[in-house]
This record gives sequence, structure tokens and C-alpha cells, in this order.
Amino acid sequence: MLWDLRAAWPLSTIESHSDKVLCADWWKSGSVISGGADSKLCISSQIPLQ
Repeated sequence: MLWDLRAAWPLSTIESHSDKVLCADWWKSGSVISGGADSKLCISSQIPLQ
């Protein structure tokens, strides 16, 4: 899950990983790049915001 820490509210769910998401950051053109405990680095281009 991607959280807005200032508002303490979830923004979206990242479903690219088979284990915990350990880090995420906004990347080019609104994409999100994330790294997980499954040893994968994923770029998600269409993250629906809640």
C-alpha cells in the first residue's frame, strides 16, 4: 500500500510484488518505482489513487 504520511491516509495499492513492498518513490510521468522483499524492482505506470 502507498501511504500519504502527512495525512496518514492510503493513496493506492501496489500489487506488482509477491512479498512486502519495502520502498517506493514517484518516478517519471507519475509512475511509481518500488522495491520489495521479493528482490524485485518494479515500475508501475498506472497506479490508481484512492
